[in-house]
Amino acid sequence: MTSLALRGAREVESAPSLARDLADLRPVPGDGQTGDLWEALATIASVDLGAARAIEPHLDAAAIFVQSGAELPPGTWGVFASEGGDDPLVAVNQREQWSLSGTKEWCSLAGELDLALVTARTAGGQRMVFAVDLAD
Repeated sequence: MTSLALRGAREVESAPSLARDLADLRPVPGDGQTGDLWEALATIASVDLGAARAIEPHLDAAAIFVQSGAELPPGTWGVFASEGGDDPLVAVNQREQWSLSGTKEWCSLAGELDLALVTARTAGGQRMVFAVDLAD
């Protein structure tokens, strides 16, 4: 995994492609490969910290999908799970269709990603996660 981690690590622009390649190897925390995952990220960071920071959210999303038993849909993913702000993101279910409204704070790389796993609270206060197409 380390040689793959070094490929293209000098350019943040190449990070989405490298993130997808690393995610295909399915390094998921807790399944015995955590050391390999951290080594790959540390190796990338030693060459280009920006690239490592751009790759890590996609790997987080891939791990969430793997751990949930679902396939990672195509695209470059992020995870936005921060809470806070004056207008927090709220999820409303209307006629079996979820709608999100409000502002999600701290969405690093949102303009560079295709999709994201985003947390929001329901009116009852339950925290849920939604897959969001960032083109929308």
